[in-house]
Amino acid sequence: MKKIMIILIIALLLLLGSIYIFIPDKIKIGSVTKSSLNITAATRYLVNSINWAEWWPGVKPLHYNNIDFKIAKKKLDSFEIQLLYKKDTLLSTLEIVSLDSNATAYSWTCEMESSNNPIKRCTQYFKAIHIKKSLDLLTDSLKNYLDKEENIYGFNVHLIKVTDSVLIATKHSFNHEPDIKEIDLMVQQLNDYINKEKAVSKNYPMLNVHQLSQNNYEAMVA
Repeated sequence: MKKIMIILIIALLLLLGSIYIFIPDKIKIGSVTKSSLNITAATRYLVNSINWAEWWPGVKPLHYNNIDFKIAKKKLDSFEIQLLYKKDTLLSTLEIVSLDSNATAYSWTCEMESSNNPIKRCTQYFKAIHIKKSLDLLTDSLKNYLDKEENIYGFNVHLIKVTDSVLIATKHSFNHEPDIKEIDLMVQQLNDYINKEKAVSKNYPMLNVHQLSQNNYEAMVA
């Protein structure tokens, strides 16, 4: 009987020791997926919170797998998002990382503090697994939606070579994303110049808007 008690005590100590060895004081949770959308288009789309309901899986936006999500802060290429799961509140970061001109990665990470209580520590570990699986599904859903060009631009985009031999262009800087009226004004300036030079315009105007920083946009019309 005494030997059995000693064996049970040793087994219990080994179990407790393994809990503290294999479950760290800070449980890091993360999910990363790669997208074929460029960072400018991805950022412009995600910065509008209304768009989140379009790619978000499930019936209720910003709620998934019994986890509530709240966008706490928007930055130039990242979002701080609160995760509320049962009695835990975690601050996570969804970061948009540029890989090259036509590739982007979505990285969603957070940390969970482990309790010194071995039972709570195990419970938190299984919560972290649940959150990890949820973030994996969310980043996959985001990638699958944004990789379809018609979801971003409303039509399919094709890369073609410009056939016009002569182009005129104008470029303007803005402290906000230019609206339709501002773009139309740029087009009208080009038309006025064409008429002044007694030339003839062909085809539709071309537009490129590039975000240089948080409040700095550059638009070019040709």
